[in-house]
Amino acid sequence: MDAIILTLGKYHKKSITFDWGRKMKAEKEGDTVLVSDPTKLIFKIRNVHADKFEAVKSVASHYNIPLSRTIAFGNDVNDIKMLKTLDEKGGKGVAVSNSDINLKIIASAITKLPSYKGGVAEYLTNYFNL
Repeated sequence: MDAIILTLGKYHKKSITFDWGRKMKAEKEGDTVLVSDPTKLIFKIRNVHADKFEAVKSVASHYNIPLSRTIAFGNDVNDIKMLKTLDEKGGKGVAVSNSDINLKIIASAITKLPSYKGGVAEYLTNYFNL
């Protein structure tokens, strides 16, 4: 992994950011506190120009859907800008219940169920009274 980091390091300021750490998990089902999983190392590489809100805007535009009629779901701090900006544009930025607390603070709504138990589907079913 050191070779990968050294190779990516020369591009770091130009086009990407990267970080690594242990994947988080619940020790047993139902736990709300996550702990580090010693068996799973995650390595994230992101383009600094990537912007989830711009992706939402692009898809909505492609299908001629006004942002005010758009809902985006997020679960981590990298979704903060997307949810916050969508809310500012009249749409709805929703955090799933197992989201990072910093995302929940800025979201306009939070699902009742976690993402791994169908939180997005549950939210949309209730939102549209299906």
